[in-house]
Amino acid sequence: MLLDRLLYAVLMIPLIFLAACGKEDVAEEINNHLEETVEIEKEFEANQEKIFELEKEDEELYNKIISLDGDDKKKVRELSDEAIGLLDERLEYAKLEKESLEKSREEFEKVEPLIEKVEEDDEKELLEKMFDTMIERYEAYEEVHEQYSDSVRLTKDLYTLFKEEEFNENQVYSVIGNVNDSYDEVQKANDRFNKETALYNELKLEYYDASDNEK
Repeated sequence: MLLDRLLYAVLMIPLIFLAACGKEDVAEEINNHLEETVEIEKEFEANQEKIFELEKEDEELYNKIISLDGDDKKKVRELSDEAIGLLDERLEYAKLEKESLEKSREEFEKVEPLIEKVEEDDEKELLEKMFDTMIERYEAYEEVHEQYSDSVRLTKDLYTLFKEEEFNENQVYSVIGNVNDSYDEVQKANDRFNKETALYNELKLEYYDASDNEK
């Protein structure tokens, strides 16, 4: 049941201060927003880590449940209740994770009006690509969150089914299939998010290098 979450963090890069006035002030303001975005996403990373820990606990409980003798209904119900509690926690942390990305986006979008003030064409082009890529990243995360939340709810359905005094095995297999399919969708959304994050980090490095060369 463990979901392989490989959501990359925005790359932490030291602030680069350009030496002069005017255009350097713009560059410094842009850099400040970029690095504030990094600071905000530390909360995102912390929530990710907590979710990952809860997923590992869920996997352990699931393995215990399926290893139990079919007659041990009481233990199955106890473990299922515990697992459902963990799933509720995961949804709460997923909500916090989403809120942190929304704060990150709000800060990052402050870069957009500053791009037109950049005089060097190469830097401006890099900034535009970087900005568009980051927006794609935020939108990709929306899909991650939606798919992940659906997967958690489907998993709750499975544990609720385990708690029933009598349940149809075909029904269980059907729900397990739905859960597995939903996790596949989460992984696809994760892959897109990871791709956009990696590209953003590359463009950010290129922009900093270009800015540094203008000193």
